[in-house]
Amino acid sequence: MVVAAAQILETRAKAEDYCVVASGVGYANLAAWLAVSRLQQKDGLPVELVAEIGLYGFSPKPGEPFIFSNRNIPTCKGLTTAETILGLHVSGRHNKCLAVIGAAQIDQAGNINSTYGSDGRFLVGSGGANDIASAAAEIVVVAQQSNRRLVERLPYITGIGERVSTLVTDLGIYEKRDGRLTLVRYFAKAGEDAAAAVGRIRAACEWALEVDADLRPVAAPQPEDLFRIRLYDQRREFLTSSR
Repeated sequence: MVVAAAQILETRAKAEDYCVVASGVGYANLAAWLAVSRLQQKDGLPVELVAEIGLYGFSPKPGEPFIFSNRNIPTCKGLTTAETILGLHVSGRHNKCLAVIGAAQIDQAGNINSTYGSDGRFLVGSGGANDIASAAAEIVVVAQQSNRRLVERLPYITGIGERVSTLVTDLGIYEKRDGRLTLVRYFAKAGEDAAAAVGRIRAACEWALEVDADLRPVAAPQPEDLFRIRLYDQRREFLTSSR
């Protein structure tokens, strides 16, 4: 899931000439770090990582996968404020920011909820998610999938889905088609055909699953990419919660 999300970020950054990548915590952050390191080191593109508390143009260091890691502060090209990051580099009429964020829940239109559960309990809150979802040029969402996460109706909207182009889960990849997220790729299991995979994915999705006619499996990640994300998250603080 993380590697697939990073590959999508790379593709979109090249296609749209994005120069800033912002991310949420966890899987989204690992995907952003992997994508930007590859864009910089392999493609020589001037794409910069930003973190909402005021970090601009930093290089992620191994061993501490938290988005606001103190290890990364000395590598920053600029230290500023949350207002500058979210109000200038992420937002603005002509912003060139590609963002990748997580979600506790998401509906088919791409609206996300990370604030309240259906029982009214407080989850985490917005952080910078609302600012990013409202203003970045394009959003990729990364979240583990279940029918409690991909829901027909959200109990609360933390961020609008208008700018969400792609959803990557641990079961497949969804792209926005006519305003609705549609399954376009799936992560295959050994001995499973496409029909069986779709059935498995449909069972973990509360909304009426729409499937692209050209549905195909996602290619297996390269060892180098797995090595990089495991190097960032050496203690498996995020990766061990994956299925």
